[in-house]
Parts: sequence; C-alpha cells; structure tokens
Amino acid sequence: MYFSSSNPSTNFSLYKSILDGYLEDKKDDDVRKLFEKVIITTHQLVTNELPESRIDHKIYNLVIALSDIKNTNTRQYFSNINPSQIGIDQFRSLSGILHSMSSLEGTSLNA
Repeated sequence: MYFSSSNPSTNFSLYKSILDGYLEDKKDDDVRKLFEKVIITTHQLVTNELPESRIDHKIYNLVIALSDIKNTNTRQYFSNINPSQIGIDQFRSLSGILHSMSSLEGTSLNA
C-alpha cells in the first residue's frame, strides 16, 4: 500500500480507514503486518535503533510523521511500546493517533 500519488492531506485518513477496516474484521494478515511494521519501525526510529535512511520507502512518510519531534506525546507513546507485543490495543491507539493527525492536518490546510 503506497499512497505517493495521493494528496498528502488524505494520507492519514487513508491509513486510518484501512486500519479501522482491519479492526472490524481482523482477517487481513497483510494489513496487520503493515501496521505492525509501521508501529515497530516508528518505535525503532524514536529510540534511535534505526536510522531514518533505513526506513522502508513504502511507509517512510507515515513513520516520519508519527515520529515528528514536535509530537512529543506520540513520540513518547512509540518509545514505550514493546515491539514484541504488538496487538489490538496498539492498533486502536494508532487509529486514534491517525485520527488526531488527520484532524490537525485538515485544520492547518484550511488556515
């Protein structure tokens, strides 16, 4: 799932939509793996276990946005995650984070 040609203001909404669809039926392993990778990669980036240059290009923009230095609460959340125990609770938290980010992004674009 790569949204490079989509409007950047809708990326968070698209990812949230896909994640929420997974949370409803919990059947698509590819979606689960994608969001596990996003969560783990963001954790590794904010804890300095992974350099920015090694982030998979398919999730790069999302991981960079989630690990933005200005989002201290989000960064702290990802730094405290146990990467070996990613599950439904972390997916729900990520959905909430994506909702907040899409709301903020829409507000800043309309300002």
